[in-house]
Amino acid sequence: MLAELKLSAIAVAFVAAFALPYGIFYIAPLVFSVVTGQRSGDISIVVVLLWALCSLLAPIAGGYLAARLSQVQPLLHGALTGLLASVVAALMVSSLRTALLTFLVFIPGGICGAWLWRHFSTRVSP
Repeated sequence: MLAELKLSAIAVAFVAAFALPYGIFYIAPLVFSVVTGQRSGDISIVVVLLWALCSLLAPIAGGYLAARLSQVQPLLHGALTGLLASVVAALMVSSLRTALLTFLVFIPGGICGAWLWRHFSTRVSP
């Protein structure tokens, strides 16, 4: 089971689906505040909605990408991508409740993304 585990697929999916989008969300307000001269603490509702959308779609995208890159045991690769993202996120937050929420969203989201890849890749075209 673990012999077919492809850590490179998990790492690439983590960076592409989690690290880059969240990095952009952390850096963009700083750049925006420098360019416009406004305080970076003034966050609009659009940014909050984009953050929520990213938090829901990132695990699905990460699981899908990990499954596609690995081509074997897609659900395991999706779950491990979500687990890696959850551990990193849990280390970055101060609340235990928020850390638990990341585990409850990211791991099932990674599995869901991997399942989507498996479902659409095994479909036989008519």
